[in-house]
Amino acid sequence: MTTTISILIIVIAIAGLVFRGQRVKRLGLKKLPIECLDKSKHCLIDIRDFITSHNEPVKGAENIPLSYLKRSTKDKAICNRMVVLITDNQRAARSAARIMKKHSHTTGGCYYTMI
Repeated sequence: MTTTISILIIVIAIAGLVFRGQRVKRLGLKKLPIECLDKSKHCLIDIRDFITSHNEPVKGAENIPLSYLKRSTKDKAICNRMVVLITDNQRAARSAARIMKKHSHTTGGCYYTMI
């Protein structure tokens, strides 16, 4: 009885690790180092809150906090280039990529960089 429970827990843990990686791949979200940012190829969107982005600004980035992103992308497309989301955690990047995919008409992929 305890061995079957142990095996079941191990199988669930392995499945969780496998599907966790799949969630990021489905959104087409890829990590991009900050050194590789090219403003001519990418639209930089800072999804951090106003205070953080004001204290640690990224030159050339448009500040649209995550809480305002759905509202901002509903009416118009943000840009026609590849989008780079500037964030401080991966969970916010996934949420933003999901919103961008659903409401925006971006032609390129979606990347994120963590600061």
